[in-house]
Amino acid sequence: MSLAQMFGEGFQEPARDTPLLLSVSEAHRRLGIGRTTFFAELGSGRMRSLKVGSRRLIPASALQEWIDNRLAEQFPAPDGGNSDTSNVNHDVTTECSVRNGKNATVWDASAGSWRNQG
Repeated sequence: MSLAQMFGEGFQEPARDTPLLLSVSEAHRRLGIGRTTFFAELGSGRMRSLKVGSRRLIPASALQEWIDNRLAEQFPAPDGGNSDTSNVNHDVTTECSVRNGKNATVWDASAGSWRNQG
């Protein structure tokens, strides 16, 4: 019985030739960043890795986690994760905005991104 039969039609088996663990060289090239920057990310603990013998290997899933974490750092939620929503204006269909003094960060649903509005 195949995995697709066990887990349903929507299940896709991973490609057999795609490695689950990547060398440092493979990982930094796949991310499109330099080797020095990649080692800085490893050293800071922001990139997960493991030692296998004398080799440092990077789980393929760690690359997407790293990207997601960098995006979250660079584009935090406008309210900063604050549960106080008294300054948040929601229009269910088109926008959500947060005012901070004179400036506002607005969710543009048609573009699928946040934009500053001053």
